[in-house]
Amino acid sequence: MEHNQVYSGGTFVTNFQVARMGTIPSGNFNITVSGQKRPFLIKNITEDNVEVEIVPAGQTTAITTVLYPGWNVEIVNQINNAPADILQYGF
Repeated sequence: MEHNQVYSGGTFVTNFQVARMGTIPSGNFNITVSGQKRPFLIKNITEDNVEVEIVPAGQTTAITTVLYPGWNVEIVNQINNAPADILQYGF
């Protein structure tokens, strides 16, 4: 831990708590700041598992994964074809 930051894979700053949250709209979603995608965490606000296609922060290609209810461990740069009104982001 350096400067109160934790690094995932030695590259991406990871937070154990989130300071900003929002709802993920349907369709493709990412957070872009100054032309670069910003990594974020995903919260499934339903009681059911949800299968989604994500681009993990350390990859350039998408992968299909299952998001469990609550906060999930994946650090993500993008969600493809997100379902409406069931996911939130945090960073």
